[in-house]
Amino acid sequence: MPGSFITPKADSTRCCESPSKMIWLLCVLSLVSYAKAQSCGTPAISPLMTKRLVYDFASERIVGGQEANPHSWPWQVSLQTSSGFHYCGGSLLNSEWVVTAAHCDPSITDDYVILGEHDKGGGSEAIQRLRIAGKFCHTQYDSNTIDYDICLLKLATPAVMGETVHPVCVAEYGDEASFPAGMRCMVSGWGLLRSTSQFTPDQLQQAELPLVGTPACSDAWPGYITDRMICAGAEGTSSSCMGDSGGPLVCQKDGAWTLVGVVSWGSSRCHTTLPGVYARVTDLRQWMDNTMSRN
Repeated sequence: MPGSFITPKADSTRCCESPSKMIWLLCVLSLVSYAKAQSCGTPAISPLMTKRLVYDFASERIVGGQEANPHSWPWQVSLQTSSGFHYCGGSLLNSEWVVTAAHCDPSITDDYVILGEHDKGGGSEAIQRLRIAGKFCHTQYDSNTIDYDICLLKLATPAVMGETVHPVCVAEYGDEASFPAGMRCMVSGWGLLRSTSQFTPDQLQQAELPLVGTPACSDAWPGYITDRMICAGAEGTSSSCMGDSGGPLVCQKDGAWTLVGVVSWGSSRCHTTLPGVYARVTDLRQWMDNTMSRN
């Protein structure tokens, strides 16, 4: 098992039965520390937060991206064909479930969920290559409007958590107030380094960008923005193009990285004044919970 998390033995809680107050206190502190280490959205390896980056809508890839600190986004998923071709991103929700975009349309029989990967060109990483047991895309997904662009994947084998594989927190239903316009968030993916590049980089890229309010986004995309969409980018001096489709848009809440958006769509050109559009997790959270509980 990769990583440095400690799995307590079956009788590890018995120390709390000790009559010694000191031993009892140390035991409680130990259990609290373990629980904190297992909490979502808290990577063991700190992300780099030093550079604002650029995206390319046309290719749905990060452009001008900064290489991420290896394994600092441990919920990042790569969806790959059986030949190892990466075509979409995703986010690990727990040991059994991954969320991605409905338009990625992964194949249950042919495709794989890859966890714990940073360098797609390397061979030394202890990645987890897992089959998909079930695909549950939103029944109201519309390929014309790209509305309800969300899909849940149930893993055939539970993911093994560790330093390089760890779940993201998920924004609560209706909690838009915690993620206001202007809040700076992060997107990650194996994106193009330049809009003219023919090949995606092997190393995971990341980018920082601000959330854009619905009125401003609707002005930029009149008639296209629905309640299931959230926007980010459009700073004028840099492009607001998106990262890998299906990948995570995460913002910090109470010290934990929280999934706020799923990369969905944007401009056919890399315009600096147009925001990228993501599936809004605060609106789709109930559907996510209901789908996972029923399956």
